[in-house]
Amino acid sequence: MRISWKGLASRAGPNLAPNQLLAQPALWRRLTVVALVAIVALPIVPPVMMAGGVVCYLLITLVERLVARRGDGLRSDAAGLAVTFSLSALNAWAAAMLIVMGDGGPRLFAIALIGFSAVNILLRLYASPKLFLAALTPHAAVLCWVTWGLFERYAAEGDALKMLTPPAVLLIYVILLAPRARTWPTPCTGWSPRRPPRRRPAGPSRTSWR
Repeated sequence: MRISWKGLASRAGPNLAPNQLLAQPALWRRLTVVALVAIVALPIVPPVMMAGGVVCYLLITLVERLVARRGDGLRSDAAGLAVTFSLSALNAWAAAMLIVMGDGGPRLFAIALIGFSAVNILLRLYASPKLFLAALTPHAAVLCWVTWGLFERYAAEGDALKMLTPPAVLLIYVILLAPRARTWPTPCTGWSPRRPPRRRPAGPSRTSWR
């Protein structure tokens, strides 16, 4: 039995369509994310810095909705890439601040925020690996900065085995995100090609008297 994702998406509504999940961003999702970031950052980040980040996030959200209204959603053009890169940079900056100023809890939230932003970028720019990697640059910079700090600390402690952990983290992402010559899959089709129908071998027909 073959499942048609296009049919399921059309019956489920536009909010669940794979190719429109983040091309037409919902306002409640953006406001929920900025509220969660503010709640986590409130005890550790200076109020002026946090207020500036919230204002920037709201302004980018407004621009995102204006750009999305001009067509059927955000496109992979200059305006869509600028909005996506701005949101990526702002999320990466928030994650960096939580890592620097926070302890275990805010740092765990920073990892979740980076993952959320990376999935947003992937679903929006899945058809263009180069644009995807370009929009992911702020998160890659934060990741390289964190892993370098860990590497320096382990090197100062003289722990050779722990020094292998930061390069292993970077290598995991390099293997995952390395572009290939093969075209990336789309959410609706995937990699599974359609198999040709089986043909019955020609032969004498049998008549059933039942």
